[in-house]
Amino acid sequence: MAQLLVTAPTASSANVSGVVSAGVTWDRVVRTITAAGSGVHLRITASPVDLAVWWYRCDDRGVGGVPVLFPAGDRTRRRIGGGFRAGTRFCLAVSGPASGLWHGIVDWNVHS
Repeated sequence: MAQLLVTAPTASSANVSGVVSAGVTWDRVVRTITAAGSGVHLRITASPVDLAVWWYRCDDRGVGGVPVLFPAGDRTRRRIGGGFRAGTRFCLAVSGPASGLWHGIVDWNVHS
């Protein structure tokens, strides 16, 4: 089933990439939600391994979302969090079963 994503005028997008290893890689790039009630979506554009990705509050790794599975080779955009308060600062965490370089596109301030 197709899903329509309606982006707010304040929607933001960025290319993301990193090296995943067996364990968790904690991204340190801070992004800020400016549209209350909006969400964060991610599309992995390249990865040799399955990835689990979630958002976390940059200053507290104990606060975050549920890991979302991105199978290797699947370029589907997935929602990794929603209903954020304006001013929320988030980072991304990534884990995989083996080492590998991955690339993707993260969109935030998205209403769907």
